[in-house]
Amino acid sequence: MTEKVAGIFIFLIFLSLGYQIKKNLDIIGISGEILAMGEKK
Repeated sequence: MTEKVAGIFIFLIFLSLGYQIKKNLDIIGISGEILAMGEKK
């Protein structure tokens, strides 16, 4: 039982970490696109 709970917690932690990383990459990607657009003009 405790191992199952620990597995769920680890899974949730990795899920939230992955979400945070993806959100940060999206922000970096968006700012990168804005910079690229600014350089083209």
